[in-house]
Amino acid sequence: VFVHVLDWPDRPLALPALGRRVVRAQMLAGGERVPLTQTASGMTLTLPPGRADEPDRVVVLVLQGSR
Repeated sequence: VFVHVLDWPDRPLALPALGRRVVRAQMLAGGERVPLTQTASGMTLTLPPGRADEPDRVVVLVLQGSR
């Protein structure tokens, strides 16, 4: 799952549950790991600091059972 982050000034980003457990989150550009916490109702990603020249940051979520 690709999460596009547009104009989000905060580091924490709350998302709803996706129906499967997320086993890894990382930035598409550079592959930096993104810490996350999960509950039955959703998850919170802790994004790395953004740069002013990044109009769109993409977080890759790898779901359980995915390759």
